[in-house]
Amino acid sequence: MTSAITMQQAPKIWGISLWILLALGFLAGVGYLDYVASTELIFACFYLVPVAIVAWYAGRKPGFVMAAVGAAVCLAADIAPGGHSAHMAIACWNSSLLLGFLLAFVVLLSSLRLLQENQKKFSRNDTVTTAINSRYFYELLQAEIERAKRYNSHFTLIYIDLDDFKKVNEAFGHKEGDSALWHCVVTITGVLRKTDTTGRLGGDEFGCLLPETGYAAAESVIARLRTALENEMLAHTWSTTFSMGAVTFSKPPDTSDDAIRMADSLMDAVKKAGKNGVEHKVFV
Repeated sequence: MTSAITMQQAPKIWGISLWILLALGFLAGVGYLDYVASTELIFACFYLVPVAIVAWYAGRKPGFVMAAVGAAVCLAADIAPGGHSAHMAIACWNSSLLLGFLLAFVVLLSSLRLLQENQKKFSRNDTVTTAINSRYFYELLQAEIERAKRYNSHFTLIYIDLDDFKKVNEAFGHKEGDSALWHCVVTITGVLRKTDTTGRLGGDEFGCLLPETGYAAAESVIARLRTALENEMLAHTWSTTFSMGAVTFSKPPDTSDDAIRMADSLMDAVKKAGKNGVEHKVFV
């Protein structure tokens, strides 16, 4: 199976490559200064900089490699003609100590980066369903609105509400209700594209953002969503249906609040008409 670099991955890969090249250049400079400087000047701390750059931006394994390269450069500076060490054993000892210190530093820094990424993820994702939370969904929706204005493109917003969801909680308990919500998100995600976004907007309300999706394409997605969600509920004997309000924006609204309000209004109309249906309109 061949693997290809997607358009979303390419900028990240190029960015990491540039940081690694910058770190290697810095490391070469530190090694040269370490070689030409007198023994009274300590350069060991400067080997931390390129290692820190790689560990932070590229990850733990590349950081380990850069730590080994840094220790090797330090050893080369010591044993080269005119170097600081009077004996090979001393140079190897010093570089081994530096390597141990750099490896420990990589572990510490990469763990800190992972902790930061997890905190960032948890601040954006709903803990029950794993869908993004409403605040972040509004941010992405606003970004899509700005993009649509700039490129004169269209997109579709779907507002989904679970009908009579309280009955699920009452019949099976809140733990089972949370499971039902989680299964809804998994089902929705399985129907949508990777470029689409699912967010939890309320207790039993979800939003789906479909970039570059016109009315006809949205109709097909909505039909597949309804079928998949209904089958999932039936498979678990959860007695709930779905009311959906969808807006295809040929002309983008001013704000994300406006877009949500329009889709929510259509969903409310479905509720008032008897639930378990879809209202889909085009905003021009």
